Amino acid sequence: PGHWDIVEPAFRGAKAAIAATHCDDLILVLGGSDGSGFRNTVFDPMLGAWQAAPAMPTARTDLAAVTTGGKIFAIGGYDGSDVLNTVEVYDPAHGAWHAATTMPTSRMSLAATAIGGKVFA
Repeated sequence: PGHWDIVEPAFRGAKAAIAATHCDDLILVLGGSDGSGFRNTVFDPMLGAWQAAPAMPTARTDLAAVTTGGKIFAIGGYDGSDVLNTVEVYDPAHGAWHAATTMPTSRMSLAATAIGGKVFA
């Protein structure tokens, strides 16, 4: 049942501590580090191609990502010096990131999901 397709990688070498989610038939890989910096990338399965995605205001690793209501949430993580409680939201319709309500505690290496338009992390 099913099969694996091999596609050109979005980045060369290893990349660690990323988060991934989907929105509008695209796969988004957020945060993490490849040793040379932080990048967000988008994969279009229909085209079989990767492209750069807008950077988050706060570069982070070890975050969680979830999509609900057509918006992408980047939650918590680690910025290289601090564990984060921040949440940033990307709105593809406007092509912009903005800050959302912070979590009550700082967390990294967490998971998140959305049910009924509410984000749980």
